[in-house]
Amino acid sequence: MPDATETQVLGAMSFPGTPAQVAHARTYTRTTLAKALGPENSAIDDVELLVSETVTNAILHTPSGRTDPTGRPIGEVTLALALTSRTVRVEVMDEGTAAVPELHPSPCDEHGRGLWLVASIASAWGHKRHESTAIVWFEVPFSSHPGDVSGSGD
Repeated sequence: MPDATETQVLGAMSFPGTPAQVAHARTYTRTTLAKALGPENSAIDDVELLVSETVTNAILHTPSGRTDPTGRPIGEVTLALALTSRTVRVEVMDEGTAAVPELHPSPCDEHGRGLWLVASIASAWGHKRHESTAIVWFEVPFSSHPGDVSGSGD
């Protein structure tokens, strides 16, 4: 595991901005984190859920989900995974939009709870823009002790 001041990059994956790719992002996340943390680590399920939500948002609400006139995907999403000494850090990069991510869905809305889940489960999260790219990032604590759900990392 990284010490308190370093970040260990686990990997990154770029893929077409299609709904079918959300499952690939989840599988990549679970496989990568199981190798780094052990397959029984309690943080993996939470990270996998939040990856699913943020990748889905990138595909549905940004140009990353666009297609050409024949329906072929031309947008792209990138998922990056890293470890700090106590958290899994995830960044989901998309092709940007001028809209600011919404966190407060109406109780009657059928959709719109993805970022609410991120804010509820992650220990920290945010969004930033870099040129034509938008990044939503979040951190989920992990424990180095199997079965410990406290996220203390001790």
